[in-house]
Amino acid sequence: MSNPTAKSIESMASSERQTAQQAGQPLKVTFVVEHSPNHWDGSAIKELANLIAPDRIELSLIHATTNLLEGIPENSEGFTQYLQQCTQKQEASKADLLRDLKQAGFTIQQVESYPMNNESMEPILEQLKSTGQELMVLIGSHTPGALMGRNHFFMSLTKHAPISTLMIKRRFNFRGQPITGLFGIDTSEATLNAARRLGRLIQPNQLALTLATVQSPVYQENAVLAPYVNQEILNEALQANASLTFEMLTDILEPEGFTIAHKKVLIGSPASELGYIAEQENPGLLILGSHNHKGFLAWVMGSVSSQLLHWDTHNILVIR
Repeated sequence: MSNPTAKSIESMASSERQTAQQAGQPLKVTFVVEHSPNHWDGSAIKELANLIAPDRIELSLIHATTNLLEGIPENSEGFTQYLQQCTQKQEASKADLLRDLKQAGFTIQQVESYPMNNESMEPILEQLKSTGQELMVLIGSHTPGALMGRNHFFMSLTKHAPISTLMIKRRFNFRGQPITGLFGIDTSEATLNAARRLGRLIQPNQLALTLATVQSPVYQENAVLAPYVNQEILNEALQANASLTFEMLTDILEPEGFTIAHKKVLIGSPASELGYIAEQENPGLLILGSHNHKGFLAWVMGSVSSQLLHWDTHNILVIR
């Protein structure tokens, strides 16, 4: 019988070797940008330049274009004029994007265009995988705002992406200070991998971290066991586990240059508790590791990152 602990150690060692090999190489980043016939808000590009230094990345660009004809009968009055106006606005938004990228210091290595529909999902995912991209950044034409968080195309792309994904839903609002980051942690391999890769994806001096670990007592979901649980002993065990979690993550993050501003212990369901504290403390970035559950396992266990993607008000970095 195989040893799961040995497999886990071997997998983590492999992850460390891969990160070390990538350390001296440019970070391959793909911006997936929604282009609709509306005004382009370029503030996200300017702020991204603080989080992801333009001079250390290789940038590819994917235009996700909307269907200008959707819901408009071809024989309707003013159809031709409407189509021309929308096309002009869409082209203008692309021009604004390229201008903002250049002004922020980004250099584009490759440009592709795909329609924003389910048929284009697989080619985009294949392109990300085949070209060795490490980070996908999703940017909507209405940033800031919650509309992109409810967009089926962007949500599906994030859930199925083979690489780490940053979904931008609002401005970061640096204001000359590092932005606040809420990092949901445990002792899983997914979290440890996320901690090791975070410094590769985000500049450490631009992020002040709050570490939040969620303890989930089994007895709370079992009415039969609850009366027999010694609350004092249980609290001590939960606190010990939380302390171990903080120690493990701090040992990884601080040598990378990250500042640990706060540590929080939460009790309950991970997705719910992390979502609630994010609503209360309003961090600039919510950070999560992904277990990459697939198929039946994903249906049974769910995914904290997938659930939190539906909290529309926060920028989310899912690290794979």
